[in-house]
Order: sequence, then structure tokens, then C-alpha cells
Amino acid sequence: MASQYRRRDYKPHELIHFTVRGHNRRRIFDNQADHDEFLNDLRDRIDLSPPSVRPTLLGYAQMANHQHVFMQAGEDPTHTPKVMRSVSVSYATSYNWRHRTTGKVFQHPFRGKVVRTPEHIVNAFTYIHLNPDNSLRTTNSSHGFYAGLTDDPHIDPSLAWQIFGGRAGYLEFFNDTARIRAARQAARRRYEGW
Repeated sequence: MASQYRRRDYKPHELIHFTVRGHNRRRIFDNQADHDEFLNDLRDRIDLSPPSVRPTLLGYAQMANHQHVFMQAGEDPTHTPKVMRSVSVSYATSYNWRHRTTGKVFQHPFRGKVVRTPEHIVNAFTYIHLNPDNSLRTTNSSHGFYAGLTDDPHIDPSLAWQIFGGRAGYLEFFNDTARIRAARQAARRRYEGW
């Protein structure tokens, strides 16, 4: 099967919500070291990208069997999916070596969905930060950064602050149970079935 990044025609500065899932929905993160390896490799590859094509990390969430990454492409939109692909390949190779396993780690190399409207941006943040069980996690998720509980110099909050009206608006939105439940349902309709 051809990689998703070869088939997708992304545009410069487009917002993309990527997911990678374990093969047959198996675990891809067995411990905190696994979580850290994937995320640190992603951050390193973003940092090593030339400035004109460097993607912007907007958000992420890691569950035991899948990973969400929300990024904005740089000037060359083909570079961002290549970053995701290289992180996925590197992580799968490392995972198999460290855990003494063989075969596929991921169901697909990754999938990427373009996010275009303000409503879809809200849906993306909601889906990512309330995944998988409608609870806001501060570990292995960018929600901790947006809530002001952790520091992450790799995340650019400017889009979220624009959409939610700053940190106070973000916290108000995620503290409003009815609003986040409605946004989560809209997001599930948009993203489920990948």
C-alpha cells in the first residue's frame, strides 16, 4: 500500500491532523519511555527541518495504541508528511528492536486529515484533547501545556489562542461540559472511521 503522504496533495501552511494506530489495534506505547521516544523524535525532526519548510506543532495526544499529532505545514507542504513518515518508521524500527518483536507496528504509516474551518479547528483540539474517553489528560497530551500546567517550547499556541480567545477562553471552553460534549460528538463524526 502506498504511503498516505504520497497520495495527499497538501497545500502550503495547511493544518493537518495526523494519526497513527497500532497494527490490529495493538499497543504501540508500552511504557513512558516509548511515549517519550516518539514525541522527542518528532520534536527533533521538526527542529532539524529548514526554517522555510519547518512544520509547526499545534497539539498531540498519545494513547496506548494510537497517537494524534496536529501540525501546520510549512512553505513546502510535502515536508510535513515526510516528517510524520520518518518518525513512524524510526519508531517502529526502534520499538521492534527494544521489545524484541518483528513485523508491523502500525496499522498504516499514518493518516492525515486537512483541517480548514474554525469549527474544524475546535473539533480537532477537542478530539485530540478528549481522546480516548472524554477525560482531559495532562500526561502525554498537549492539553497540559494549553491549560498552563506544563511547559513545551515546541508547541505554538497562537492558533489555539486565536480560536479560543487565549488561555482563559481555552479553559472556559474545556470547562463547559455541554460545549465540549457537543464539539466531541461533531469531532467523532468527522474523524471516526479512519
